[in-house]
Amino acid sequence: MTYDPDHVRFGHAQPSAPGKASASVAGGAGVEFILKCAETRVGWHVRVVGSPPALGGWDPHKGIALCTSASDFPVWRSQPIPLEGEAEYKFVICDDTGHAVVWEERANRTMRDLTSGGLAPLSSVIAVYAVWGAQADDQCDLRSCDANRTLCAPRASTLLERKASKSDLDGMTSERQQARIELEKAPCQDLLNKTFATKVRGHIHGLIQKGESHRDDRERVSFGSIPSAPPAFVACQKGHKAFMQSCNQDNFSVTHFNSGHTLVCAFDGHGPYGHLVATRAVQTVPWFMVNESGFSGAVDEEAVEEALTSAFEKAQRDLVIHSLENHWDVECSGCTAVAVLFKKDKVWTCNAGDCRAVLGSEVDGKVIFATEDHKAHIQRERDRIEAMGGEVLVQTGGGVTTSRVLAAGGKVGLSAARALGDQSLKKYGVCATPEVVLTTVDLSKKVFVIVASDGMWQFLSSECVVEAVAAKIPKVGPAKTLELLQQKAFREWSDHDGNYCDDITAVLVQLW
Repeated sequence: MTYDPDHVRFGHAQPSAPGKASASVAGGAGVEFILKCAETRVGWHVRVVGSPPALGGWDPHKGIALCTSASDFPVWRSQPIPLEGEAEYKFVICDDTGHAVVWEERANRTMRDLTSGGLAPLSSVIAVYAVWGAQADDQCDLRSCDANRTLCAPRASTLLERKASKSDLDGMTSERQQARIELEKAPCQDLLNKTFATKVRGHIHGLIQKGESHRDDRERVSFGSIPSAPPAFVACQKGHKAFMQSCNQDNFSVTHFNSGHTLVCAFDGHGPYGHLVATRAVQTVPWFMVNESGFSGAVDEEAVEEALTSAFEKAQRDLVIHSLENHWDVECSGCTAVAVLFKKDKVWTCNAGDCRAVLGSEVDGKVIFATEDHKAHIQRERDRIEAMGGEVLVQTGGGVTTSRVLAAGGKVGLSAARALGDQSLKKYGVCATPEVVLTTVDLSKKVFVIVASDGMWQFLSSECVVEAVAAKIPKVGPAKTLELLQQKAFREWSDHDGNYCDDITAVLVQLW
């Protein structure tokens, strides 16, 4: 597998991973740690690190390495190790040198006294099951687990119905702490649907679905009608991520406001709950524009930039509250985002991250305007991140520069410098504030816009895409052109990355 900085690559440690635990259990209970974790790349492995000396005394280099294999992945196991007394611990993803790459973003896991808790005789092996990033009461669904072993894991309380105590708030970012204390209400799905049914002319967005296969197009729900002049053609197709049986993490929406403006969104989720982030945000961004920025009626175009910026920032706040209400975690999950608002010859582009919008001309096949990806090595992005205490890791190879934003200590990383969600990185400069640009176009040049997730742009330049679209639309029409464009993007992934392919979403609109 090749390394893509946008996604932690899935793989497994070699059986000879350093730090392998001894099988001896003499002198105490044998404890076997079993973890379900798919968020590694080839050459990396998982370790359990904790407070007792047997778990390294919080030193990752001295922690216990878990091993897996191609047949067992994503389940990792330690050999039984002697462990007595109470312990606090976390799982850590380490590189091939044993250096910690990512620590679990949660409160320390704990175990009660294994020798006196009545769990098992000292000669027995006690298995401690866990899921990376999940709470103990989540479904583990671990493979090859013996039924006679004991589950010993902490339970995490959720306090949406009561006040938060200090221990409940340990490890949370300040904004999540405040949101949990305030218990501010996020709009429910029924309220979102009611707005799209009554306060806009038309709206469509993708639905989360199960059982998707590679290149399946996302199912969608619609309200009212989107105008046929100009029509918006949408493809939102699932990629192929080798070991990971994930759903499509991209999503989209198209909203036609009463003001006559049309908003197109293409959001690219990442992290364990990235699909939830993208699906929520493609709805809340237009929802906030309708309910708080006046797009249910006439709009002062001088205020459009502020309205788009506000919608993104309020969608960020909504993600924090909505995730708390619905018991999922937005700390290390998020989405990059691009939105395009247009009416007649005015086009506002609004992006945060590496999703991209490109304006092109059918007349000459040239790029009129393209949004700039928010990569961490761009100087203005790097300055903001470093000023807030974040770190930027830049790597260059094969003529390509990649970069990642790292939280202090390198425990969490992200390739984009801006994103919705990713709450643990907000205090390190990864902001949800978009970059908004107004472009006034000459419609006589037969202008079209392509709004697409990073899967489209990984191996295709803006110039290449515009040239191909301009050549095909007059011959086969926009619907077939979009289909051919998606096929070309998928082929590029196959040629470059073999068995791995990102989700790919694209919306094509002819503005003239």
